[in-house]
Amino acid sequence: MLGKRYVTYLFYLNAVLCITVFVPQIMYKNSLNGSISSICLAIIVGGCFIYILQKVFAQFPEQNINQILKHAIPNWLRKFYIIYSLIFWYLTGVLFISAITQVIKIFINPETPLMITYFIFLTLIIFAIVLKTESLLFVTELVVISHIPIVLFVNIRFFSDPYVFKDSIYQSLTYFKHFPKFNSFTAAMFVFTGFSNLIIFNEKINIKLIKKRDILGIFLFGIFILLSIYFIPIGYLGVKGATKTVFIWLSTVDSMHFDYLFVERVIYIILFVQIFCSLIYIILCWHTSLELFKTINLHYGGMYKWILISFFICITTIIQLLIRDLDILKYFIIFFNYSAISNFLLVILLLFVSKRKRHAS
Repeated sequence: MLGKRYVTYLFYLNAVLCITVFVPQIMYKNSLNGSISSICLAIIVGGCFIYILQKVFAQFPEQNINQILKHAIPNWLRKFYIIYSLIFWYLTGVLFISAITQVIKIFINPETPLMITYFIFLTLIIFAIVLKTESLLFVTELVVISHIPIVLFVNIRFFSDPYVFKDSIYQSLTYFKHFPKFNSFTAAMFVFTGFSNLIIFNEKINIKLIKKRDILGIFLFGIFILLSIYFIPIGYLGVKGATKTVFIWLSTVDSMHFDYLFVERVIYIILFVQIFCSLIYIILCWHTSLELFKTINLHYGGMYKWILISFFICITTIIQLLIRDLDILKYFIIFFNYSAISNFLLVILLLFVSKRKRHAS
């Protein structure tokens, strides 16, 4: 069993990816009429989500979602939920591949055809998803540890920058009286959904060791990341200026200058670190999908495994060819909505299983 710190890594990875997957852009669509209240609601619901998942998964140590549900719900319903989940995690990886290839085309090498970048990433991902779960978690630890200084560095620079438009931040806070908007709420909620990976990784991580102070620390970090990804771009670009850029956070970082570093434009450092985080997240998503398939297929392995992986490759390539640059934000809005609904269903299902276990004992 791996230590409790790996739960923190899963949460951290999920939270920091919000920078590059349109979370702030979606919230800025309602920056004048509901984003602040949506953030407040997401913090409350997200805190409950973290607490409930940790408490319930701790009751089922060394068990994945299939083992947890096996003796609690009808067999057909259990298989239906597992199939739904593996499709959801697979499509999550597909969407993130599209997003990261778009980022590379725009910010790193506009001359390289999109599909070349896509196939390079796809090859790396395919060979990685078949690794053992423990090996992937070890790699996740290395990526997260290398990313933490970047997050701290950017935030320190923000708080020490005399050119930040503090009035714009104060102005954005004045719109707190508006009712929350569903799209903004679900986008903000994504920051707090890193624990949903435990449907598979609970089998490898000793979550029972997590204390209340650990949960509080994770929750506070989620709040810190959510407020940072929303207010930092406003501080540099203004309330209205933040709504006019597609990849708002990368543009914001590009406007930061660090005169005393060997690289003045740190966007390239941050961009490469974000790419590594995105790749490991996609790998974890597809690995989760494969492991879910494994839980309901006794013949998993060998030919069956590679047939499923070949199916992944074919469908992903078709989607990559069909998806348009202008539509990717729309797909992420749909994704965040379904993600919130899926996580709500997961919580309901786990609470039901937990209640049945208490009554049985």
